[in-house]
Amino acid sequence: MKRSILLAAAAAASLISCKSNLAGPSAPSLPEAVSFGTYVPCTRTAAITGANIADFGVYAFYSSSGGWSDGLIPNFMFDQKVEGSAAAGFTYAPLKYWPKNEGETISFFAYAPYKSESNGISEQSLPSASGAPLIRYSLPEDEASQVDLLCAAPALAKTAFDGQVRFSFSHVLSRIGVSVKTDASVLSGGSAVYLNSVSIEAGFPSSGVLDLGDGTWSNLRAGDLRTYVRDLGSTESGLAVGTSDYPVFSGDDFVMCIPSDGLALGLTVTYTVVTPDTALASGKSVIVNTVELSTNLNALSGKTHTIVLNISPEAVSFGEPSVSEWEDA
Repeated sequence: MKRSILLAAAAAASLISCKSNLAGPSAPSLPEAVSFGTYVPCTRTAAITGANIADFGVYAFYSSSGGWSDGLIPNFMFDQKVEGSAAAGFTYAPLKYWPKNEGETISFFAYAPYKSESNGISEQSLPSASGAPLIRYSLPEDEASQVDLLCAAPALAKTAFDGQVRFSFSHVLSRIGVSVKTDASVLSGGSAVYLNSVSIEAGFPSSGVLDLGDGTWSNLRAGDLRTYVRDLGSTESGLAVGTSDYPVFSGDDFVMCIPSDGLALGLTVTYTVVTPDTALASGKSVIVNTVELSTNLNALSGKTHTIVLNISPEAVSFGEPSVSEWEDA
């Protein structure tokens, strides 16, 4: 699924994220320790994938009769840190064991990565609170500390016969990228376009509460304006722009934010147009332009929003000249 918003000089598009849930029965031996696996079907920047997920937090609810209900409290695990790798397996302490009596089940909820002082993730629910757990995410001031926050599909009413608890994680933040291109007519005329810098400015939500039951957000707090800048080099040392989309904010460089409706984005773009001309002393004309653009988007959970900048400089043109009439002296 793809959406786009066409602007005077930019378009915004979003890509889907996906979910999957893997589980399978097995016949356990007694006693059987609870063990964990993960599945992360889609990726963000250089952050969390199924291959590199290193830790996650788990809440587990024991029920003596009847499986999951909102009246349960996390009486089996509370924000338990699980760490390891897909290749080596995941461990935690203290080790917990499956109940064996008929009707007894455990329901699991999880998020990743595990909370830390720098990544903005913290507990919201208390050990005595019933229902699906909540966590708080505060957008770190340091852009490099922003994380790819994941929420797992709940693994409800599990028993030892279900085998390993294998979480299926999905991305719950939004990410914003920028790509750039120019018209073929500009380059075919002999000119070259260089992108020098791009900045994104917005009042991104500063914090919000994530429900690990359904992955929804609440209690969003408005934040101050933040600006994210990518400097690509001055004048002709900047990024040479071609006719195909080239990502600027992308890869390891997406801007991460808490999903919110009607997010107003301001963009400032500086680019250079170079046109060879042997009649000039320098052999070329060099024009540096700075333009300001704005757009609004609904930043959706698990979506990539790419703003496509189409740099189309306007050529200088000449109209029909006028000539005054001769006059008698």
